Formats: sequence, C-alpha cells, structure tokens
Amino acid sequence: MLNSQYSAEGPQTLIDGLRGDESWRKGSWLGCQGQDFVCIMDLKKQKKVTWFSLGCLQDTPSWIVFPSTVTFFGSNDNVHFTPLGSVANKQTANETQTKLFDFQLQLKQSVNYRYIKVVAKNFGKLPAWHPGSGGESFIFTDEFEVK
Repeated sequence: MLNSQYSAEGPQTLIDGLRGDESWRKGSWLGCQGQDFVCIMDLKKQKKVTWFSLGCLQDTPSWIVFPSTVTFFGSNDNVHFTPLGSVANKQTANETQTKLFDFQLQLKQSVNYRYIKVVAKNFGKLPAWHPGSGGESFIFTDEFEVK
C-alpha cells in the first residue's frame, strides 16, 4: 500500500514515461513504508517480453533505502504467477548521497505473458547506525518498464 504522503499522481506514475529525479520532494515518486512494493502491469494481451526494469531511489538519511531484491513474475490469468528472475541490490545503505538505480532483468529467451508483476523487497528496519534506528524504511519507485 502506498504512503499517501508519497503517492505522486497515483499508480499511473509508474508508466507515464516521466522519470523522477534525485529531488524526491517534488512528488514524482511512489513511496511505501515498512512493506514490500508490489505492482502488476496488465499488457492487455499476451505479448513476447524479454526485459523488465523498476526504477528506485535511495536517500538513506531520509529513511529511503533501495529494496534488497526486485523480482519479476509473469502470468496469463492474473492469479498464477511464474517467477522470471530476481535482481539483488549490490549498493550499500550507509551512504549519505541520494542515488537512482534501475533494477533490470534481461531474459535469454522471450516469454509470452499478459500480466507482469514486480515485487521489491523492503530493506527492513533502519540499522543501529541510522538516526532513525528501528524505524521502518521506505521504498521509492518510479517507472516500471517491460519490453
């Protein structure tokens, strides 16, 4: 569930082609706190797809941390989803600068699906070294792409 304070223009923000930048306070990012980010894209019909991406932002001093992993799934009935692959976060959380990163997955062969689901795993509680230690971290996302 999105945090109402960080809901941009709603879910369509993820596919509007306009990328949020490092100035997340402008309101271009979707944010959720203390939970995984989950989104399902309906391609309207079965399509061959080979590439997936979810744009994310990290600003650790502001409690916004990259997800630990991002996993993409495919389905034709929007009920039963097949995992297509995961991208692990290799960035550290203990940096003070704001960063953007696209979690991208390229398949070796195309697959045919109508629905694509992305699950970004929340970093979890902020660590002991963080001023908000024990507080729930945010995930900020913008632009969910499928090709």
